[in-house]
Amino acid sequence: MVKSPTHAIKDQVRFFGYGSYRKLAGILRKFSPKKIFLVHGKGSFSASGAQQLLQPILERFDIIEYLISGSNPKVEDVERGISLFQASSAGLIIGVGGGSAMDTAKAIALLSNQKKYHSILVKGAQPNPRSIPTIMIPTTAGTGSESNRFIVYYVDGIKHSLSHPSSVPDAAIVDPSFTLALPPKITATTGIDALAQALESFWSVSSSEASRALCKKAIPIILKNLPKSVWEPDRNSRAEMLRASNLAGQAINSTRTTAPHAVSYPMTSHYGVPHGQAVGLTIPSFLLFNYYVDNSSLQDPRGVGFVKKIIFDIIKMVHATTPERACAALTEFISSLGLETSLSSLGIGNEGIKLILEEGFTPDRMNNNPRRVSREDLREILEKIA
Repeated sequence: MVKSPTHAIKDQVRFFGYGSYRKLAGILRKFSPKKIFLVHGKGSFSASGAQQLLQPILERFDIIEYLISGSNPKVEDVERGISLFQASSAGLIIGVGGGSAMDTAKAIALLSNQKKYHSILVKGAQPNPRSIPTIMIPTTAGTGSESNRFIVYYVDGIKHSLSHPSSVPDAAIVDPSFTLALPPKITATTGIDALAQALESFWSVSSSEASRALCKKAIPIILKNLPKSVWEPDRNSRAEMLRASNLAGQAINSTRTTAPHAVSYPMTSHYGVPHGQAVGLTIPSFLLFNYYVDNSSLQDPRGVGFVKKIIFDIIKMVHATTPERACAALTEFISSLGLETSLSSLGIGNEGIKLILEEGFTPDRMNNNPRRVSREDLREILEKIA
C-alpha cells in the first residue's frame, strides 16, 4: 500500500481551471494504486458531469465505490465507509462531491488505520497521522474541504469535527467544469459558506498576515461573482467562485472558523437548514458585534485597536463606511441571492432560539472569535434576526 507523509497545506498539489480533471491520470500514475476507493454523492457524481469526465481515467483501475446520501454525514456513514475500505485492500482514496463526500473521504483515510476509530469519532481522542493517499475533487464552490484539515460529521444530531494536519489531501483538482450544473439554491448556500469562512478567518484570533492575504483575495471575488453565479452563471463566474472557495478553505486551515459557524450547527442539525444558509444568518450581526469589542470582552491578544482595524478592513471590502452599514449591506447581499435573513422564515421560533443557546457554544469556535460572546449577547443577536 502506498504511504502518504504527514504534511502541511504548502505540500499539497493543486490543479485549477477548466480541464484540470485530466491531471488525475498523472497523479494516479505517481501513486500507482492497485485499487481505488471512490467516495461520491449519490446523485451529484452524475449530475455534475464528474462521472462522465472521470470515467475514462478511472476505468483502468479496480474501483470500489462508496455512495454518500444526504448533505450532513453521520458518524454511521463514516464508520460504514471505514469498514468497507478496510475490507477492500484499496491503496488510495478519492473524494468527489461537496463537503459531505469530501469530509467522509478524509475521515475514512485518517481513521482507517486506527484501532479505536469509534472512540476518536465520538469521544474526540487524538488520531494518528493519515497513511492513505487522498485526492479531493470538489463539485460545489463553498466548503473548501479539498484544501483544509477539517472533517465535519454528526453524532445523534450533534455536530462533531476532527482536525489533523495530515488530513489535508495530497492533491486537489479544482475544476469548474463540475460546478456548471449547480442549481441556484446550492450555488447560493455554498457560496455564502465560502464568504463566511473568509470573513471569519479574517477576524479570527488565530489570523496571520498570510491567512488574511488569502481572505483579501477571496472576499472581493465572492462579492463580485456570487450573484452572477446564482442568477446568470457563466464559465468565468463559476471558475472565480471555485477559486475563492479554495482560497477561503486554505485560510481556515490555519485559523479555524469563529462564532457564526458555532451558532449555525444547531440550526442544521435540528431544523435541516443548509449549512451556508445557517451561517449566513448571523454573519452580518457578528461583524457589527465584533466591531464594538472593548477591553473587558477582548479575546484577541493583539488588542482592541487591532480588532477594530481588521473589522474596518472588511467594512471597506463590502463598500460601506460604518459597521452598521456593512451589516445592512451583507444582509441585503444574502437576501439578493434568494436566501433567508430571519429565523422565523426558516421555522425557527423561541424553542429554536433556546436550542441554539444550549448547543451553539462550540468552545474552539467561540474562543476563536475576537470578542467574547456571552449567552445574553447571543440571545440578543438571535432575537434581532428572529
